[in-house]
Amino acid sequence: MASSGTPGLERRTTRRSKKLVSSAEIEELRALLEEVIRLRRNVKHAETSSAGKIDAVRPRHRESALNLVRYAELRRHDIRTDPTWS
Repeated sequence: MASSGTPGLERRTTRRSKKLVSSAEIEELRALLEEVIRLRRNVKHAETSSAGKIDAVRPRHRESALNLVRYAELRRHDIRTDPTWS
């Protein structure tokens, strides 16, 4: 197996088809992984920056408040409106 430079993304054959994963597919997977990592980083930042507001919410509603912060941050990056994902 040849390494692609990204851990977990190697060129390999599948048991069923014996086709190699193309370098274009590896690049697409790499780009998707980078996007997921970026989104996760942004969500974590939103959680941290909203911590004071979340703490001000009644304890029984804090999990919902945290979920709302996460959802709002993800919606800021909605891929359905991003022309690079068409």
